[in-house]
Amino acid sequence: MEENRVPNNQADDLARQVLKLSRSALLINLRFLDMALSQFSYVPMDGHTGTDGKDMFYDAKTVLSLYRRDKDGVTRLYLHSLIHCVCRHMFAPVSVDQTLWSLACDMAAENVLLDLDIADAEMKDASAKRFELRRLELKPEHLTAERIYPRLRSMTQERTEQLAALFHRDDHGFWYREPDYAARVPEEEQTAPTGTADAPAEGTEGEDGDQTLHALHRKRREQEKKELETFWQTVSHRMQMDLETISVRFGTKAGSLLQNLREVNRQRYDYGAFLRKFAVSGESMVISPDEFDYIY
Repeated sequence: MEENRVPNNQADDLARQVLKLSRSALLINLRFLDMALSQFSYVPMDGHTGTDGKDMFYDAKTVLSLYRRDKDGVTRLYLHSLIHCVCRHMFAPVSVDQTLWSLACDMAAENVLLDLDIADAEMKDASAKRFELRRLELKPEHLTAERIYPRLRSMTQERTEQLAALFHRDDHGFWYREPDYAARVPEEEQTAPTGTADAPAEGTEGEDGDQTLHALHRKRREQEKKELETFWQTVSHRMQMDLETISVRFGTKAGSLLQNLREVNRQRYDYGAFLRKFAVSGESMVISPDEFDYIY
């Protein structure tokens, strides 16, 4: 991903200022997003605008062009990406169809935007989106990515492409592609464990060394992803509690967001593991002295 980054220039700086203005507008209107809004670092990226949950990658031309056409458009884009994070859309199981899951997440996020109905994020295509969401025949409280995804799987490719054209806002490639972690690893860590000059450590040369380095990067990726998911889980729980108590004044406007948070935060039970506690490997027939009928 490093090779796609464009150097800092005036366009990048202007686009970064626009994103900061959008963040300020959201903080004024939606105070319960304060913790989530403080998370992102802004990273210029040629041709891509979206987030991996840690950084907000942006294409300066895209941001500035959108701001010229509609200054509220950048605020909508920012809030859309933020909703993906608080609902933890990027941590989906690896078995999902990435295209359909991304569309389900976009539809769920846009439904939240429609319900919030804040002045700085008004949508010109709101009617079309509400119509398509109603066509899913789901209850309002069930318009979450987890509930929308199965409906999309039963649709034709042509139909899902039409929906994607309407609901798409940001790039979800950051959710699935492997970042260039080698660029983030200090040089002293980019070698396998070393031995002495006379007795080099086993597995530090050739393919063995590459495998050791790959294992190091993979472990680092897994650890960073786990930490990131834990952070957004904390943010989600805090937001849910805030919306149910202090920020209850938002009323029905935050209804869809609250339902999405409840869906992703609800405790899941592994009933298979529970039943296995009572399972036995085999059975043997014995006579029960309490139930044995001596007369019979």
